[in-house]
Amino acid sequence: MIFDTTGTYFYRISQINEHQEQVIYDPAIYYLTVDVYYDSNHTLATSVIAYKDGSVEKTENIHFSNSYQLTGSQQHIDKTKTQYTTQMQSYWFLCIAAFILLVILVIAYRRKENG
Repeated sequence: MIFDTTGTYFYRISQINEHQEQVIYDPAIYYLTVDVYYDSNHTLATSVIAYKDGSVEKTENIHFSNSYQLTGSQQHIDKTKTQYTTQMQSYWFLCIAAFILLVILVIAYRRKENG
């Protein structure tokens, strides 16, 4: 927010319930008081105080905890391969192949030295 005038501003912060199926919205409400004033350098400065609804103590954080409730048929989540997991599988395959090749080369080198 940009303030260009001194004064005290009051805000009410809450979530908008979009009524999505199976989403449980946090009903928390916060009240914000913003004091805008000139500091000792004659520059606009702010002082912000936030309270959670029903509390008399100041809060440092404004936080909403939403949850999503799965129905019985949705609890089984099909894991599809993403580009990242495919790349990781390729990386591990190359590492294992390189290790096997290294073991074969060491065995061949030892046989050659032992005659």
